[in-house]
Amino acid sequence: MKKLLKLISYILFFFFILIATAPKENIFFYAQEKLKDAKIEIYNQKINTSLFSISLNNFNIKYNLLDLGDVKVADFSFYVFFNTLKIKDLNLDQSFSKFLPTKIKEINITYSILDPLNIIINSKGNFGDINGKFSLLDLKVSIELKQSDLMTLKYKKILNQMKKNKGVYTYEYKL
Repeated sequence: MKKLLKLISYILFFFFILIATAPKENIFFYAQEKLKDAKIEIYNQKINTSLFSISLNNFNIKYNLLDLGDVKVADFSFYVFFNTLKIKDLNLDQSFSKFLPTKIKEINITYSILDPLNIIINSKGNFGDINGKFSLLDLKVSIELKQSDLMTLKYKKILNQMKKNKGVYTYEYKL
């Protein structure tokens, strides 16, 4: 039993050192190149790294040369058992305001090895609260929206595309 605990502690220490010494900026630049292949561009970012995370501050996002908006903070945290992406203060471009709410206070995306087939998504904004998950097994996004009054008054077209069940709107999309 002592040998097993010793082995587990060595493995955890190895992962700790691996994560702590990983070149996080290079990981970001690699991800940025992969996003360019999908026609997504992140620019004007300020990068800060720490022991277990990398933060991007005050950056803009484009898709297919169309300005999507700006983000105040995006923080990627890498741990042994889970990884998180926290995005704060996402403001979509005003050209989207006719059919989408443009202010998103925060988005939290979590991947855990304790639930390796799902990525958990939570978000808050002027649209209300979203809780959802992305299934890696069947490539399906499922969300639940607790809508705000703004959604009910101004964005009924979006709500009409969702199913309402017990006061909560749900939506599923398979990639």
